[in-house]
Order: sequence, then structure tokens, then C-alpha cells
Amino acid sequence: MDAKHPIHYIARAAGVFMATLLVLLLVAFAQAITFELTYVFWTATPAPSKEPKQELNPEQARTQRITGAKKEFLPDGTLHLVTQIGENRWQALRGPYPFDAPAGQEQVYDVNDRLLWDGPAKEQPYDYLSWAQDTRRDSLTHERMRNLQQLAEPRILEIPVATQEQLREQWRYVPWDDCFVGYSLEGGRVGYLSAAGLTDSRADVRPFGRFQSCQVWWPRDSHSPTVLWQTERYIYEINFASRQAERIPENPQGTIEYVAMNPSYRFRQADSETMVRTRPLLHCRTSDEVHHLILKDPDQTITIATPPEWQQWYVNHCEFAATKESVFLRRTWLEYPAPAARGNPDWWTGFRRTPKNQSVELYRVDETGGLNLVNRYSWTLPGDPGAIRYVESRSNVKRFVTAFSPPLADLLWLPFPAGFWQNLAQYDFVRELIQVVEEMRPHYSVWSWLVTAAMLALTFWHGRPRRASWDRLAFWLVFVALLNLAGFLVYWALNHTPTMACPACGKRRGLSRTDCVHCRAPLPTPEHGKLDLIFGV
Repeated sequence: MDAKHPIHYIARAAGVFMATLLVLLLVAFAQAITFELTYVFWTATPAPSKEPKQELNPEQARTQRITGAKKEFLPDGTLHLVTQIGENRWQALRGPYPFDAPAGQEQVYDVNDRLLWDGPAKEQPYDYLSWAQDTRRDSLTHERMRNLQQLAEPRILEIPVATQEQLREQWRYVPWDDCFVGYSLEGGRVGYLSAAGLTDSRADVRPFGRFQSCQVWWPRDSHSPTVLWQTERYIYEINFASRQAERIPENPQGTIEYVAMNPSYRFRQADSETMVRTRPLLHCRTSDEVHHLILKDPDQTITIATPPEWQQWYVNHCEFAATKESVFLRRTWLEYPAPAARGNPDWWTGFRRTPKNQSVELYRVDETGGLNLVNRYSWTLPGDPGAIRYVESRSNVKRFVTAFSPPLADLLWLPFPAGFWQNLAQYDFVRELIQVVEEMRPHYSVWSWLVTAAMLALTFWHGRPRRASWDRLAFWLVFVALLNLAGFLVYWALNHTPTMACPACGKRRGLSRTDCVHCRAPLPTPEHGKLDLIFGV
């Protein structure tokens, strides 16, 4: 009998584990279905206004033009307001232009509202600063890379190396080793390119890190592409023709959140007028709000830590430009406090109703990362006093649905820094599972604690007469407290037994024990009758 005890306990624990896993999946599935059905059927679309459109007065038309205009700076710091004419999104700003005006027309105003230029955009006489643009628009992102690898016939990322006359070799990306492997035309291996640079042995390969995006371009004087390979913490500029992988920035303190480059960085060998006037610039922003600027011709790296108070304002955005003489920062922001949490309807209503000042600032960046204000321009955005409080049904239902999520998910997030679990996952399935947990966890909601308290009360009410021991009941109470609704369903599935009134004390008792948990009286035995087939019992 004693030999069966370990097997009994192992089987019992395995049963609890499997039941818990199954119920957690069912509860998560039900939550997701409820969440998505709400988004499909309860999202109301506002009816279009039937009131006739009123003509704007001159001041309203000027405010609308200023708001929609591009704010462009000359290298000397002069600001121009550039309005594009002839495109659908500028229909209200066309002024005297007919509705069939050709695309590409521009109007340029100064800050005193004087018209400086009116004509085709390609003939516009001003040379504005060229700002680095986000690279994600035309890059191979993590999602696109994953989709390529999940096709029925997975695609292989191959980089050719060629001369003007012929193809020399090919480099293939190997996801499981997180490196590039080079092959000659004869099929022989020519080496490995990884975070360790060029190596001849696979044992010396060092993975790049979790892939985020990839930019590819052909330099003007080369028949082989250059690759900008971005991971969570580093960017590698890989030149396959020279078999080099340069890591930039060298030692960031946070993960990379944003990468931008100007045209000169991608095509820095070009001889066009714009390329001659600008300096190659790569802008990298990390999660600690530090900006790393990588400049070429000559090579230079500038690290800029913007003032912390900038982050308190809504729509705070920084862009960088570089000329042969200087480096500039353009900052756009609204003088309105940023929301403390996403999806706050009260904040959004107040934002719409309140007049706000919007500003654009130009700073000159010195070699040490210091900022010197060159110019600033502000304008007022009128509020909408009649703006109604918009409540997104999706957010409300999410608050209700996550009230049934396990508090254990919050307890696992509490002791660790932000992004710890996401950075720990190495596989797509695990990463997506962590994202689901992050999305559906209670976030210390009061409603979650109330639902958990109700589940504990039901567990105690149900388990007290059926308990085999107080220790076992305490275990189930802790189990339910950690898992909420899923914990109660597992408890109820594994512990629901009939009850009866004890003949000795009259209290309700379960049938999982041979004696009463209240008075320790044994279960009553049936009286022997004349038809008993077994005697001497």
C-alpha cells in the first residue's frame, strides 16, 4: 500500500495540472470571443451630420491653413509654411484654385502670413533642411520575415555579391543560427557573417539578436547591396562585398524603438544637388529616450538626451537633419499633458474641448549633444465645446472581461522590469502567448479583486461541508485566489461530491470521507436483512 503513495500523489498533481491548463485555455478563448464580438457588433458609427457646411471666416481659414501646412526650415533657421495644392486632402485649402487644379502646386507663406511663392512644387526656389525619415515604411519587418518563413514553400533571404561582369557569390540568412552564410558559385562555403563579424567556423558565430527590420539598398558605385540589419539593441550595417558587419550604436542603454535615415545616408555616393548639400545621417532612438546620431563624411556619433519634461506633452516628436556645416533637431509638440493611460475617454474629451497651443522648434546640435534653440513658432488649435464624451465599447468590455483573468498574471509581472518577459521569449509561439497574457491580464483592476473575492466565497461555501481536511481546503482557497474563475472551475470539477445530513450531529457533510468532518461520527452502515447474501459483515 505504501508503494502506491508516490504514484497516487504524482497522478493527482498531473490531473490538477492538466485540468488547470485546459480550463485556462477555455476561459481565455471565451474572453477573446467576447472581446471580438463586442468590437464587431457594438461599435457604433456616428451618423453623418445633416447640417449644411458653413463657410469659414478669414481667421478660421488661416488657422486651418497653418494647421495643415508643412513647417519647413531653411538652414539659417527661417521658417516657411508650405501648403500643397491640387491633392484631395487639401480640397478646403485651394482658395482661388479651381477644383481641377493640377497636382504638385504649392503656396509658401512666412510666419507673418505673407505669400512668398505660388507655383509648381518642382520649381520652388527654397532649399529646406532634409529630415531623416522612418525606415519602417519600406523595410522587411519582423512580421513580414515571419510570414515568409511560414509559407508552404518558405522563402530564403539571399544577398548577391557581383561585379559589373558577373555574379561572384551569394549570402543566405539562416534563421536558426541567426547569421548569414556565404556560398561561392561552385557551391563551396566562403564564411559566416554574424555579430562576431566574418568567421570561417560555425562555432565562432555569434547571433545578431532578435530581428526587427531590414533595409537594403545598392550604393551608386557598387553592384552589391548594403544591408541595414536592426535587432532590439543594435543596428548592423553589413557590406557583403567587403564581408564586413559594423555595429551601431555601440553600447545603447535601452532597446531600439525608432530608426530613421536621410536620403544621403542611403545614397551617399550620389552626386545630385541634394546629396551634395546634406550630410549622411542615421537617427536611432532607444527606449530610454536617448537619440543616437550616426553621421558620415566624416564619421561621427552624437548622443543626445532630450530634457525629461519634453515627455510630459502630447505628440512630442523629434526629427533630425544634417548639412555639411551643422546638425539640427526639429521638435513638434502640443502644450497639452500626455494621457496617463491609453484609451482614457475623459482625457480625450477634455483634449477635444480645450484650445491648445501647438509649437514647432528648431535646435542646433553641437558635437557634445547640447541643444541650442534657433527658432520657435506656435499657433492655436481651437477647441470644440460641443465635443461629446466618447466611450469605446471595446475598452469597457475589456475591463469587464479581464476581471475574470487570473491575478497570478499580475503577480508574475510585478517583480520584473518592463519588457522582461517579452525579451525572455525566443520563439514566436512563446512570444505571442506572452503578448496574449499581457493583453488579457487584470492590471490590478478593482473589478478583478471583487470577482476573485466572490470566487473565494463560493469555494469556501462549497468546500466547507465537503472538506477532507482544513489543509486541503486552504490549498484550494489559495489556488482559486491565484487563478480566479479558472481556479474555481478546476476546484469545482475535481471536488464536487454529494452531501448528506450527518445522523449524529445533523450538519451537512460530504461523502469523500468515511467519518463526519464536524463530529467524527462514522458513516452509518445498513442493517442486515433476511436477503443479505454475505454474512458476518
